Amino acid sequence: MRCIKLLLLLLLGFLVFSTSSKSFASPPQDLPVITVINMIRGNALGREHSDLLPRLQSQWEDTKNHNIAATWLWQYDALKNEKLTSYAKSELKNQEFGLFLEVDKNFAQDSIVLYRGRGPWYFSDGLFTFSYDLPERNRLIDTLFSQFRSVFGYYPKTVGAWWVDADALSYMQQKYGITSALRAADQYDLDVYSIWGTPWGVPYLSSIENAGIPANSFDQSSQVVVMQWAPRDPLKAYGNKSENGTFSLQDYELKKYDQKYFNYLAAMYLKKPQDQIVVGLENDGDEETFIVGGHYNNLLRAVSVLVSEKKAKVMLTKDYADTFLKNKSVFSPTNYFLSKDFEGENQAFWYNGSHYRIGIQKKGTEISVIDLRDYRIKTQEDFSVLPNSQGMLRIYVPPLIDSAAFPERKKLLLSSHQPLSIKEELGQIVLLSGDKKIGVFNDRSFTLSNSSVSLPTISQNGYVLPFSLSLIFCMAYIIAMRKRIAKRDQIILATIYLIALFFAGDFQFTKDTIMFDKKMIIFSVLFPLIPVFSAKIYLSFFVVPFLLFLAAHAYITIRYPLRKFLIIFPSLMLISTYAHVPYFPLDKTTYIETAVGLALVFAIIFLVAVAIYLKTKNKKTLIVTLFGMPFALAIVVGVIFLSRTRLIIPPFETQALKVVEERKKNVWYLYPSQKPIYKATKPALLDNYYVEEKLTGVNWTTFLRNGEKLDVVDYQNKLLVVPRFLGSNVSDQEVEKLGLKKIFDNSQIAIFE
Repeated sequence: MRCIKLLLLLLLGFLVFSTSSKSFASPPQDLPVITVINMIRGNALGREHSDLLPRLQSQWEDTKNHNIAATWLWQYDALKNEKLTSYAKSELKNQEFGLFLEVDKNFAQDSIVLYRGRGPWYFSDGLFTFSYDLPERNRLIDTLFSQFRSVFGYYPKTVGAWWVDADALSYMQQKYGITSALRAADQYDLDVYSIWGTPWGVPYLSSIENAGIPANSFDQSSQVVVMQWAPRDPLKAYGNKSENGTFSLQDYELKKYDQKYFNYLAAMYLKKPQDQIVVGLENDGDEETFIVGGHYNNLLRAVSVLVSEKKAKVMLTKDYADTFLKNKSVFSPTNYFLSKDFEGENQAFWYNGSHYRIGIQKKGTEISVIDLRDYRIKTQEDFSVLPNSQGMLRIYVPPLIDSAAFPERKKLLLSSHQPLSIKEELGQIVLLSGDKKIGVFNDRSFTLSNSSVSLPTISQNGYVLPFSLSLIFCMAYIIAMRKRIAKRDQIILATIYLIALFFAGDFQFTKDTIMFDKKMIIFSVLFPLIPVFSAKIYLSFFVVPFLLFLAAHAYITIRYPLRKFLIIFPSLMLISTYAHVPYFPLDKTTYIETAVGLALVFAIIFLVAVAIYLKTKNKKTLIVTLFGMPFALAIVVGVIFLSRTRLIIPPFETQALKVVEERKKNVWYLYPSQKPIYKATKPALLDNYYVEEKLTGVNWTTFLRNGEKLDVVDYQNKLLVVPRFLGSNVSDQEVEKLGLKKIFDNSQIAIFE
């Protein structure tokens, strides 16, 4: 019996040893990742009379038959559809549920937000969170997450939309703990949307300021993995036509391609473990999309083949994001790739780094830089503060070279008959043509042989904030006047000016973005006196007023030393110049609250006057105070009416205005046919173009379209400014007919001459 036991123990030990030896010799292979993400819209977005349940059922059957673990993103109206949610909770086992950030009218109404869309449901002016003011965005997000939790009992980790802005990402990450966000891959004018200049085709951690720009490091990132839907063909998808964008993992069947093209694209992006692509579909497509042999089934079949061949594995989005975040890297392992045309010999090389992206093409024998973006300065998104009001969405990262928008600006490197190849060398990527080195690339820099193309030097010279400069002037003034101003009055004066600076500090100001209110426009008369364009606004709006009010204070102090009550007026005017109130709707819903508030202010002023009289028993003081009450009340009313809405000159507008100033030509300004809706923040260019006149030093003339016709007369030696972000546009045919030449285009504003 003991021998039998001993024999069994020896046999068990041998099995354990052999198993462990086998495991050590052949560890499980780690593979690139495919995440399947499907979007579930409700009836409110274009399918008002459709039964969406059969589509979901068909989509789930295909997913289940292929044994796929998928992520399903729910739009608000879909979450309100009990048929859809009940089916999902009972049938969609081992799946991930997340949120699809598309806004419909009911969603906006439930969030106590005015729905801004005025065109088809898919127009971006009402569909996305960044088409609303910042407080409204947060209310929309809170309503959506609350509805999701009421349906599924928890908060999701994954969100998505054609575009999710950086402010929304930060808010959702900090408040709800999301880890991943889906967005569309780069496309130039496809389905009325353009997303252009972001990392090409790969997942990344975005910067806190801009979801389209990668972070410098993990610690400086949004902590959200940004994934790209429908990765594009690195060669054929780069171009300025809508058909370029359909060369993708999503739309390849439109090109009459089959699974071979799918495998061709997938092989480019899935080279190393933790590389990743997204495959999936919206539920509101045509019914034939989801039938047996339909497009969705074909996508999953292609995925299953790659899995069976051990070329990739499928993961839930949240699980992939967790793995990505644990690596603490900004990019997936393969942030570069070299591709060869599916049907020819042309090639494309892309490198995505935390400091730049670069695209190089070989067409025939010509090897050229076609695209270069500088990611070192993490600029804010175009619609970080200003809501997007255009139906045709344009997300744009400013380029150093963009040959899609400006074909003539591509840079020829050399001519060669030898194909391109790449190799890794000392932690860098070397691009070659035959034996000839084209360039060397790493995460933060690159060098190109025999070319002047490079990243520009960033100036390290700082500048003094206007508020700091004003404070310096104020303190210097108090020191200079210390013999004429009593210590108590010095403290009062310093306090008043600090209050003014506190108010002024709430107005956003950077080198490129200026935000102010209507009261401050009066100081635009100072623009012509300041020769440097970049200094006109912050000196005129923020620094010079302090100097003027200090000068007025000094004059009264010296001229009327015994009438101290006069000294207070310059300080009160300064405070009223920069004082502002948060935006609130001023309509029948708030008339009562506004009237009560003004009455309360009036009562406080009256009680202060009475208290002063009771203490001083001085009738003159009482009379002055009582007569000053209407003046003070007028200031309060003026602040309320003139400062609820802020005016903004965003970076893309500043860039355009600099071009106008440099050209020194008068301007035809194409006003939008349908005025956009703005509330809390409004672009200065919309109704205050005379500010731009003073800024640029040239005359601006507004005009409207004559129906569908663009009537421009006497346009010789003038500039045509087209503010696309306001909804204005000109077609290629109109440009050709009028003989115009495009000299500037940052996607939001185009300038022709």
